[in-house]
Amino acid sequence: MLFFIGTNLWGQRQELFLLQDKIDRLVDMSGKIFFTAPKEYRLVNEDLIYGRQGITQLLYSFTKFPILACHRERSEYVLLNKDGEVEAYFPPTMKAVSNPTQGFYIASYEVEHKLYTETMLRFLDANMRQYFEPCYKADKFSEGLAAVKFGKGWRYINKNGQEFELVPDSLKYAEWVTSFYDGRSKVTLSVKNSFIKPYFINKKGKVILDIPKIVGNKNINKISDFIGGLAIIETQWPETKGYKGYPIKVINTKGKIVLECEHTIDCKVSSNGFITLFSRDSENKDMVSLYNAKGNKIKLPDSTSYIKHIEGNYFDIALGKGDKRVFVRFDVSKGKVFELFPTYGCLGMHKSNVVFRGVNNDVYIFNMATKDTIYKSNPKEKVVYDLDKYHGKMRDIETFYCAKDEWTTRLSEMTNLKFLTLSNLTVDTFPNLPNPQMLQLLRISNCRKIKRIQPEINNLTQLSLSGATSFENLGAYLSRQKSLQKLFIVNMDLTSDDMSVIRYRYPTAVISGDAKAADYSVQEVIKGF
Repeated sequence: MLFFIGTNLWGQRQELFLLQDKIDRLVDMSGKIFFTAPKEYRLVNEDLIYGRQGITQLLYSFTKFPILACHRERSEYVLLNKDGEVEAYFPPTMKAVSNPTQGFYIASYEVEHKLYTETMLRFLDANMRQYFEPCYKADKFSEGLAAVKFGKGWRYINKNGQEFELVPDSLKYAEWVTSFYDGRSKVTLSVKNSFIKPYFINKKGKVILDIPKIVGNKNINKISDFIGGLAIIETQWPETKGYKGYPIKVINTKGKIVLECEHTIDCKVSSNGFITLFSRDSENKDMVSLYNAKGNKIKLPDSTSYIKHIEGNYFDIALGKGDKRVFVRFDVSKGKVFELFPTYGCLGMHKSNVVFRGVNNDVYIFNMATKDTIYKSNPKEKVVYDLDKYHGKMRDIETFYCAKDEWTTRLSEMTNLKFLTLSNLTVDTFPNLPNPQMLQLLRISNCRKIKRIQPEINNLTQLSLSGATSFENLGAYLSRQKSLQKLFIVNMDLTSDDMSVIRYRYPTAVISGDAKAADYSVQEVIKGF
């Protein structure tokens, strides 16, 4: 069955930054807040990879409302209008949903069979109308076509549902096929021992790049898409030589090898053709290198231990190692470094605006042209992990991870504290909070000497205890709770009175291990910590 979608579904793009925190926001290039999501939803800005959510991107291409979001507590995908209200719900069977391209969302759902579960995909629009037949695999629409795998094999479809059989017969059993990007579609065959044979075809179905031939028919582990006119091919490392990294070849769109490395730890290509390479030399020493699109090496500052492309000619680099490592920015065009927020990590850059995040999740946007800070995150939304590097007011802290004994004395100043984690402390007294009934979440992990919690903390929604081996009268404390919904108890000995209260009042509590298990070097990972 064919469907038609009008061309007015896709509007003019506006580039925004997606800043994710306790509350997600879209910020424009002037530093103004464009949209604030409801706190219970996170904004979605990723594609589906084999039916699962991919990596969230910092740069958000906005076209029109509504926009895609997902509930933070449950797998519930919705569309939000400009006021942050839910305009539409995706069917509850949908496990993951991609950001829209050319008016279409791709959503995955599971089909239960007798012996296995299968992931299927559907194309939907903003009105939750479903288009085309369900498919096993699909790539997003690009250049007017989307690659999809139906029961009859791989096809390319346009927005009207018209099918095009462009994959050559010799490649019809491909494991994966991409849509067309710059006139190329990657067709990947799966061969024995998890190796692949990738090829690139044009819109006439002709193979234009025979990757196995380019690498001399070596076993191929994986290949990237073309970015900045370059693709990275990773081949098998002969086991007889020992492992010091994996061999790579970087090729251009004509299939010419511009760079080779036998001992690669990590390699990435930027959108403008720069190649960042982490490798090992013959003495097993780690090396950091930078190359241009022709494979020519670019000189980096001495002691560079890390590099990441930001945008254009700018890179985020680290000088030195360990505690002496300092982050600076590097301008390739000038061959010089400059400091901006040296203790902060750079998240990305667009149109002269650089986004930085500090150790306490505080975010700044700095304009390189005007030298102005055009955006600073709300201090009250900071998640404070390192009090020594926090320069705000104690009363603004709502979420605090306390991992040093000396920090506990400052808790008496945190008048708006709502979420508290105590970890690896040696103090034996629970610190008194000025407004204990405001606390909603409390985690205590590996604090062996703490015996009891401040009695006035009785309005928790979640309590997580792990390795609190000296804790006394837990049952009595739990009996005073008014709003507790989630309870996690790990590696602690519980009395019969404790268990009686837990079974009666909190039947869904998660309990694992005993006090002896708290001494194990390898700990079980439990949800709630």
